[in-house]
Amino acid sequence: MEKIKKWLLYSGISREQLRLILPEVQRRNIKNLYIYSLGMSVYFIAFLIYAIVATGFNAIYYLYMADAVIMTIFFFVVRYFYKKKIVSKWVPAFLTYVFIAIIYADAIMITCLFPNRQSSAFFVRLVLMPVVCMDMPLRMMCFQVLSVVLFSIITPFYNLPEVVALDESELVSYIIISFIICIFISSIHTREILHELNSEYLSNYDVLTGVKNRNSFENEHIPENIKKQPINYYIYADVNGLHELNNAHGHEAGDTMLKTVAGGLSSIFGADCSYRIGGDEFISFTDRMSREQIDKEIQQLCLELDKKDYHVSFGIAGSDEDFSSRQDIIKAAEQRMYEAKKRYYEKKGVEFGLRNRKFD
Repeated sequence: MEKIKKWLLYSGISREQLRLILPEVQRRNIKNLYIYSLGMSVYFIAFLIYAIVATGFNAIYYLYMADAVIMTIFFFVVRYFYKKKIVSKWVPAFLTYVFIAIIYADAIMITCLFPNRQSSAFFVRLVLMPVVCMDMPLRMMCFQVLSVVLFSIITPFYNLPEVVALDESELVSYIIISFIICIFISSIHTREILHELNSEYLSNYDVLTGVKNRNSFENEHIPENIKKQPINYYIYADVNGLHELNNAHGHEAGDTMLKTVAGGLSSIFGADCSYRIGGDEFISFTDRMSREQIDKEIQQLCLELDKKDYHVSFGIAGSDEDFSSRQDIIKAAEQRMYEAKKRYYEKKGVEFGLRNRKFD
């Protein structure tokens, strides 16, 4: 029973995983609706023009004209949300079902206008919609059932009895096919998005500490043309004694120290503004704090870490100093960190050699 619930409500993944990928699902739904509604608008307008030119005006063309107008209006509504990047929990789902409702309504109207023809248009769209529109399977299936019920209520008033009987005999098989497609297509889409997000996370974040990794830092801060506004300050940090702690108490103790330091930096500068760029090295940046605020926050962090017998050397450099490039600011912060680290080890009576690192 739990497995069925998982397939119907969460497309075969866990609730937590679905919550993780939901923003990306919503973004893709809006993007797809933008493309689909544009395509359908062009199709309806082109079909209307072709039909009038080829056969002359007919009363049925009012339907085609209504389709073109409604879909074009819908396209501009979706375009507004797409361009403004306005995506909330309900907007993509609501627009998705408005789009499906327009497509189904058109198929039902076509069925009613041709009473002696079987409703292949409705059946095809019944199967096709779960492929092009992504949502939770149970909600999509409920909408499918509602659409079939409305179809079964409306069309018998207009169609020949033998056509109605034939349509109703095939409805069950088409709705079952639609359900199967809905479940499996939704599962494929959600797992694909989950895989992409996991790959992106592993590529850009440090798994142990939760802050960004060196790859992210070099992509976001090393090229001069990435940021239009200069970053005010870079804060370089190096954890002292990690190797000794690992040797004395094991790697789990060292990992705990790294996570504690990363958590402290994240609390001050934010997880998206903090990076682990080496085994025991971190760098953060800020464009919203003064040098005095940074010094105060770093001093407080050092006091908190000292209570756990953790020690970190810091180096700070900013764009308010005489530097010609961002790389120079980063190198200055690194150099100052190593000077602080050297002083720390000199107090302990341990020889320490400065290392050079290049970010280019």
